[in-house]
Amino acid sequence: MENHTKFRLSQFVRIGVLFLLFPLFHLVRCDGLGAVCTKVNSCECEFTDGSGVISLKTIASTNGPRFPYTKSSTPTDHYFYAYNPCNSFSDTYCQDVAACQRSEDGKEFFDVGDQESATFDDLGTTLTYASGGETPRSTIVSLICEISATTPVLEVIGEESQGSGKYKFNLRSNCACKNGCLGGGISAGSVLCILFSVGVILYLVIGILFLKFVRGSEGKEVIPNFEFWKDFPLLVKDGVLFLASGCKSDSNNYEQI
Repeated sequence: MENHTKFRLSQFVRIGVLFLLFPLFHLVRCDGLGAVCTKVNSCECEFTDGSGVISLKTIASTNGPRFPYTKSSTPTDHYFYAYNPCNSFSDTYCQDVAACQRSEDGKEFFDVGDQESATFDDLGTTLTYASGGETPRSTIVSLICEISATTPVLEVIGEESQGSGKYKFNLRSNCACKNGCLGGGISAGSVLCILFSVGVILYLVIGILFLKFVRGSEGKEVIPNFEFWKDFPLLVKDGVLFLASGCKSDSNNYEQI
């Protein structure tokens, strides 16, 4: 009966450790794996795991296009393109657009995307705009994260293929990085990481000082709960195996303990 009680207690300890650690592991993920960047507005998306935001606000112009008319780098595309994230712009050629296409002589021009239609892909690496005209046209902006690119650079690729009505830009900027242009903002996961680290340090420092100078402990005995932390990796391992088995125990386990 005593062995049975010890076994049950050890299993509860292992499960408890897992339940304490699981929320922490879930919240402090820094790589954003599995997270989706959902649209907040026409130039911002936020990752569903709370790890950060992609924001182009600081590079947007409020007076005309941030990126003025530039000729396409595609030899078969002879048009020029202007683009502005976040805010619509109007000029001689287009009205209330995110991107505009015009011919070299200015006799032809087309709306190739408006702000209201802006959509992000799940990874926050592509921003797509659609035009409101009768002929379907769209602009696809690849957001290329470059921490050193504090001055954004727009590469105008031009029409994806002749007659496709799809136009491609590459935007290189630190603002294309997660939290790249938020003035050093800290995500919820980062805050939890900091709090957890500070808590562990305080726990160890205060515990060691108390055990050494109040209780007079020496050697490994000055480490708070030394026996628990020595067995901690095994507790986690056994807890995982126990949960994986559907919380069922083998009667042989009682004999092993």
